[in-house]
Amino acid sequence: MANLKDVRKPVRKEVTVFLGDAGKERDRVIKFDMNAFALLEDKYGTIQEAMESLQKGKIKDVRTILWAGLTHDEVVLNEDGEPISYNITAYQVGGWIADPAQMQEVIIRLGNALSDDLPDEEHMTSTQPKPTAAPANVTTYQTAEGTQQAAITAPVTNFPPAPENELAQVTMSEEERIQFEAEEAKNE
Repeated sequence: MANLKDVRKPVRKEVTVFLGDAGKERDRVIKFDMNAFALLEDKYGTIQEAMESLQKGKIKDVRTILWAGLTHDEVVLNEDGEPISYNITAYQVGGWIADPAQMQEVIIRLGNALSDDLPDEEHMTSTQPKPTAAPANVTTYQTAEGTQQAAITAPVTNFPPAPENELAQVTMSEEERIQFEAEEAKNE
């Protein structure tokens, strides 16, 4: 049985991007927690399909995946603590990115956030297949008409299949539980 400190990834460095409506721009944290990945599953079917769509370089997919990574700070909850809406839409997020240079920076940071929020080899048990992720690359170029365009090579991730009829078990001592709860409270 795995110990909690054996499976927890170290606290990640926040990946931020400066975005917002004109005059209301601010640093926003791109974070792919379980809720963001669940939103991507709702949209794409599986996380793997979301990453494959991103790899194809479609701007619509970049916009949707970025939106999912920003929703943690924009969720409206009902009285039971469940989301009922978000203060931002994927369309609105797309409108915040106006020029190719900004798009390039956003895509690089999106790739970094995805890479940081995926489990890494060191923090997976030996029986789990290892996911893979690569940072995003963006190349800008001039078209024949003189407009700038961006070509995207986005992260690809191979998620391990979920074991059938098997629950992950994690045990921890009382001291580890207290430390874990303190770290979680500090990160909120």
